[in-house]
Amino acid sequence: ILLDIHFNGYSQIFFENLHPNRRFGVEIVHINTISTNYNHYNPTGAQHPYHAGDMPPLFSNSGYAFSTVLLDKFEPKDIIGKTVIIHSSPDDFTTQPSGNSGMKIACGVINSCNRVDRKCK
Repeated sequence: ILLDIHFNGYSQIFFENLHPNRRFGVEIVHINTISTNYNHYNPTGAQHPYHAGDMPPLFSNSGYAFSTVLLDKFEPKDIIGKTVIIHSSPDDFTTQPSGNSGMKIACGVINSCNRVDRKCK
């Protein structure tokens, strides 16, 4: 998982090794490890789908997916150390609290990386 977040909420996410030709849910959560208990990244206490960690669905093409989104819900520094989770189904943007997006199938802790050499802290 490569999550590239720029200033003013412009985000790019690249995924590989996904099931081909399917849709997936994506979210950012508070924890920096994966467990069965976690909370959405939601510093303002908003209802779903307005949590800061709620991301648009991901569309897999031959096992790869790329998403570009412009959100004003957070800045890069706000999500360092948080976890991005991929769910087996897309978010329905209705069901509380997580959009009925199915089981977790992939995850990764968000780190700060140097844009030139891609070395992460």
